[in-house]
Amino acid sequence: MTNLFIIYGSESEILKEVVTYPNSHFIRIYNQTVPKKLKNCTDVNSFEDFQAAFHQVHKSNGVKKIIFLGAAFLTQKHLFMQEKWDDIQRSLNLNIISYVQYCHFLLPFMLEINSGHFIYLSSFRATTSSRGISLYSSAKAFGEKFFEVLGKENAAFGVYATSIRMGYFDGRMTNIMEKKK
Repeated sequence: MTNLFIIYGSESEILKEVVTYPNSHFIRIYNQTVPKKLKNCTDVNSFEDFQAAFHQVHKSNGVKKIIFLGAAFLTQKHLFMQEKWDDIQRSLNLNIISYVQYCHFLLPFMLEINSGHFIYLSSFRATTSSRGISLYSSAKAFGEKFFEVLGKENAAFGVYATSIRMGYFDGRMTNIMEKKK
């Protein structure tokens, strides 16, 4: 195996085909929906399980490149003032804290092999705000800046970062909308 992909937010529909990338193993970090079992994938749903899976795969497979693909997100359902504190904490943990935690863990391994790539799936909402997305929009803006700086700090050592600012598409975020909308 050459590539080790870590997919944070593996429930995203747009990432289905990524796991067909040749000569690669995938650690898929999911929230609630367990992904369909695949031979080249290890599926986890906690940071502790991820660490164990990573160490096992990294140790036994001669990894030459580590790719982190960040697609996890939690949207808001209400205006900020109407959000429950537990939902605010859940949003901050998933949309910001967990990204920082995974990157902090992975970066030394990427630097050790002089080969890594952080890919962050952002949103046009990082720069185009509207009512009812204060936490989501702010988290996306944070993610873009965070990954930009990670890339600047580590490019000389073979570790890069890319943010992809996506526009509107028919995906999991639209599943909660009425068909009429």
